[in-house]
Amino acid sequence: MKNKHGRQNGFNLIEVMVTMTIGLLITVSALQIMLGGSKSSKTSEHTAYALEHGRQSLRILSQSIRRAGYRSQPNLIAPEPFYTGQCEGESTCTKDGGGINSDRLAIQYEPTVDSLGSIVDCTGTKVPIGELTADVYFVAPDPSNHNINTLFCRGYDPINEVARGSRSEALIPGVERIQVLYGLEASGSGFVNRYITADDVTDWRQIQVVRVAVLVGAGVRTPQYGLKSRTYNLLYSGDLTLKDKSLRYIFSTATRINNSGI
Repeated sequence: MKNKHGRQNGFNLIEVMVTMTIGLLITVSALQIMLGGSKSSKTSEHTAYALEHGRQSLRILSQSIRRAGYRSQPNLIAPEPFYTGQCEGESTCTKDGGGINSDRLAIQYEPTVDSLGSIVDCTGTKVPIGELTADVYFVAPDPSNHNINTLFCRGYDPINEVARGSRSEALIPGVERIQVLYGLEASGSGFVNRYITADDVTDWRQIQVVRVAVLVGAGVRTPQYGLKSRTYNLLYSGDLTLKDKSLRYIFSTATRINNSGI
């Protein structure tokens, strides 16, 4: 008797092609989901870096500004809160960069014993007991980190107008601009009535409050955003337009000088 069901002849060419196409579509979809998830994760990671760098920058600068003009002995003449002597070959150390260029901030004070029992400046360089120092904050490319713009600090001896230690200290990566405005006291009233740049200050002892703004990115070389022109304005210094794949944030704060007017 003959087999009524016949023999299994396998898949024909059309069925094979359809199966391969479906498999390919599933594979591509899975890869897209994986790549999208990876990109989303990187984007979130870079955003978190930028936000943390911004917060840390303002914390460091605010803490330092509060020390401006401090002297441990009340019978000694209090120093001006900001050092305006020579710095890095420039005529003034506390300097308005002009327009959208970064400013430089040199905070003058007498350092006290830290938590480790040392008297040091912002770079960790030891300062003799009772001497003044100036912590100079500025933005520059960091050659040890792919030339990414970074917030640096350098300690200075304001009496002899020379740098302390052998190098500047890289503090926060990804800081691309810093702008500073100084709150001027209104004729001995104790109240600030206007903010001016460093170049417009004639009496540093009249400065009561300091406003600082920083433009901060992730501080890494692998941006995840699309190529686009983005415009930023820090403390009315002018529009800064950058066309690249990096997203940046502006952080700002106002800090009162604890020792102003002494």
